[in-house]
Amino acid sequence: MTVEDKTGDGAYGPVFAAARTVRRCRVEDKRSLVRDSDGQEVVSMARLFLRPESGPVPVGSKVTLRPGAPDERIAVVITAAHHHTPPAPEHYELALT
Repeated sequence: MTVEDKTGDGAYGPVFAAARTVRRCRVEDKRSLVRDSDGQEVVSMARLFLRPESGPVPVGSKVTLRPGAPDERIAVVITAAHHHTPPAPEHYELALT
């Protein structure tokens, strides 16, 4: 998995940091309705669960799912949540396009 964190907006659109590799994460390919940062309902095509040392990942960042595989695709982060509720392990949950 690779992540390009969104760092802001420039004259020609979003600006991203250099790609970084994320290891030990879980992808669930499952459609669900989520609300984006503007409050609009959008369809999320996947959820990504990251270990604490891999986050945070800003909304609008680009995530390459399964790089190098036949089903590789680039998704955009719609929502990002940090969960720290024992006894569950601390993690980040991302809803992706």
